[in-house]
Amino acid sequence: SVLSAASIILFKRPVTYYLMKKIRRHKTRRILRPLFGAFSLSLVAWLATMPVAVVLYDSLSLVAPFSNLFSGVLTEATLVFSLFSLLSGFIPFLSPLAEGNAFLAELSENLLCRIASFFADLPIAYLHIRQEWLLLWLFGSAFLLLLPVVLKKARRYLRTAALLSTVLILLGTGSERLLFRD
Repeated sequence: SVLSAASIILFKRPVTYYLMKKIRRHKTRRILRPLFGAFSLSLVAWLATMPVAVVLYDSLSLVAPFSNLFSGVLTEATLVFSLFSLLSGFIPFLSPLAEGNAFLAELSENLLCRIASFFADLPIAYLHIRQEWLLLWLFGSAFLLLLPVVLKKARRYLRTAALLSTVLILLGTGSERLLFRD
């Protein structure tokens, strides 16, 4: 949690700014700012805690930043509805309000579980780090990403290398999960 909090404090704003800079229209920026902020928060927290998760669980979630976009909102809603249910439950004439809030808390909790289940069932949801092809991908990606730097080529080659690396890991993970289903 210390790594996650430090990462959020240090990197959330610059990542959000970088994403916002890619949008040219001012009105679109204003509409997408909360979404970019939530995605940046999820991404920097995931990147900071990823090494710990890999060491502890021998796997790496590839869909965590995206699933956290939905689960963050639903978790907050569940907590707010539960708190209002708890507080209004102590006052007898507010018991219908407590029951309504409890129902909404249960509804958002069930939706949260369904979303988590959906993302966990995706073929590319996570990587098992102990797989041999993953080492090949790691060295290949390092080569792809270092080649433009070594050759002093334009930054667009670096972007292409990152895109190729991402496509390769998604294809490798998806095919491995489909071939060797549990």
